[in-house]
Amino acid sequence: MHTPLVSMSASVQDFQLAALAAGFTIGFGVLTVWEAIKQTRRNRNPLRSVYIYMIWGEVAANIVIAIIGWLFLNDKVGPR
Repeated sequence: MHTPLVSMSASVQDFQLAALAAGFTIGFGVLTVWEAIKQTRRNRNPLRSVYIYMIWGEVAANIVIAIIGWLFLNDKVGPR
């Protein structure tokens, strides 16, 4: 039996929950990035530190996930 595709448009509650999560993410994200900047500056040779690459890689990955989530809520990308 074939099930029809259901529209996955975002509701007002979806946007409210996303806004709440985004607020917490931005709030804690600013503090986290500030700490990453301080640790990068304190490191004697940051270009050779795997730890520094890990910190900034995690920040970049979280930004990419946030962008994908926003695009999903605005129906620019969808489930496959």
